[in-house]
Amino acid sequence: MGESIEHQTYVRNILGFIEKFVDGENYSMIRADLPEYDKPSLVYSDFIPDVYYSYDKLLIIGEAKTYDDFKTEHSKSQYRAYFEECTKYPFRSIIIIAIPWQLFVTAKNHFRRCNRLFGGINTEIYVISENGVFEKI
Repeated sequence: MGESIEHQTYVRNILGFIEKFVDGENYSMIRADLPEYDKPSLVYSDFIPDVYYSYDKLLIIGEAKTYDDFKTEHSKSQYRAYFEECTKYPFRSIIIIAIPWQLFVTAKNHFRRCNRLFGGINTEIYVISENGVFEKI
């Protein structure tokens, strides 16, 4: 099933944000759920992230959520699975969540709680909104 244009826009926002962490020569290693990219192939607890990068001691998992999708049980299960995967990763890991601007504060609070539940894992968490605002949690 193809994703909505809105969802694809959030995935593209994640890709633009990843440029802060991934060198240009390694950018081709990024996998994304977009027509022009290779799809992510690794599955965590039966979930496939929207954006995935694992190379040179850096793991990045990106997930794009629309307004209606953010709080579903499926999404909550995805978040848990991605946090668990990052806790197992022995090097630097980053989770990036892209959401509509209306969910920015809600998402920040949600992922702060997730971080506490996982014992303050050594994973960097970024929430980015559609209007370009981002914050590291």
